[in-house]
Amino acid sequence: MTVNKYFSIVNGVKTLKQVDASELNNDASLVKAPLNVLPALDGSALTGLTASQISGLPAAYLPKGAKDCSGSPNYPAATAGDVYYISVAGKIGGASGRVVAVNDLIVCDVTNGGGDQATVGADFSIASNEDAIVTSAAASSVDGDVVVFDSTSGKIIKESSIASASIALAPGGVLDAYDGSALTNLPSQAVTISALADGAITAGDIVAMEYVGGTLKAKKANATDATLQAAGFALASASNATIDIHLGGLNTSLSGLTANLDYYLDVTAGKISATIPSTVGNVVQYVGKAVSPTKLNFLPGDSIVIA
Repeated sequence: MTVNKYFSIVNGVKTLKQVDASELNNDASLVKAPLNVLPALDGSALTGLTASQISGLPAAYLPKGAKDCSGSPNYPAATAGDVYYISVAGKIGGASGRVVAVNDLIVCDVTNGGGDQATVGADFSIASNEDAIVTSAAASSVDGDVVVFDSTSGKIIKESSIASASIALAPGGVLDAYDGSALTNLPSQAVTISALADGAITAGDIVAMEYVGGTLKAKKANATDATLQAAGFALASASNATIDIHLGGLNTSLSGLTANLDYYLDVTAGKISATIPSTVGNVVQYVGKAVSPTKLNFLPGDSIVIA
């Protein structure tokens, strides 16, 4: 009969003896090898990880416990396969290190002595829950709609109610919306420039721009004069005084428009029309598309003169 503290052998039959777990933990003669499987340190710690993040990790992993990153600690001295999970968000690798969130995993890819981001950052991988983008507000969305960000984090998106099919290219290759609702929330102006009103200009008027004697002047555009092509519009009124001219954006000082119709510079000074000029000598110039009865998305195109 052969006997040791863990088993006995009688007639060639090995029998395990009952021992206390503490005996196993304290016995230095036993070799405790790391498992070749990544354990779930926290059930939520693996949420959102991609297959590539997991497949690129070392073959053997050794959990090393939690890491509080609130004080921007350096990376610890580690052996390839060591894994830490973040218990408190912050930075890892010093003040210039990588931002980490609670339950992110820090995995040592190459054995190193620890240090800041510049020294050993390349020897560690971060498996982050923050890689996932989440939606807010609506519990559902419309197939084909455009999504927009819902915060400054770059991680939260929401339904915009703007159909992607409503966006196309207008004349001149400029982005335009063929669904009037898609542009109702655009700012009323893009770039503005200050000029001297040459005569009376009324809010909503389409204007031409020219330098006269070193002074930039704005004058009502007119399809009957090739020198007075559309360059901007006014949202205020002025007569022989300084006025802000908007070079793009929404002209919100109009009325009587038909949503989704294309508009052109009119033969009446400062006005627009859905009817293309047809008289010899007239200028044909696209100025934009109506997005409501009172708003025009001002996108002036190239012009031709009817011969």
